[in-house]
Amino acid sequence: LLFAVGHVGDMPAPKPPEDILPGPKGTRNPLVIVGAGITGAVLCCGFLAFKSGNTNMSQQMMRARILAQGATVALMVGSSSALVLPTFLGGEVTTPGSDSA
Repeated sequence: LLFAVGHVGDMPAPKPPEDILPGPKGTRNPLVIVGAGITGAVLCCGFLAFKSGNTNMSQQMMRARILAQGATVALMVGSSSALVLPTFLGGEVTTPGSDSA
């Protein structure tokens, strides 16, 4: 409600939520996209093996999918913490393409 109303008296207006965590918008880690693609490909192979009746291969593909999915989630958490952690420690966020020199 305070964001819609603004400020009361001499109180400064609160910061909008998008200004709380500074950083570039829309930056993506290409390894996360590759990991998601690998996870999808392994999942499709597992479904095809199950449909053809090869239950052993289907089971192996589902186990491989879990490993690929876990690696993708680890990449997501790692890349997010690499972007956000310096701001909490008092440093500046550096992004590819920005001139820090």
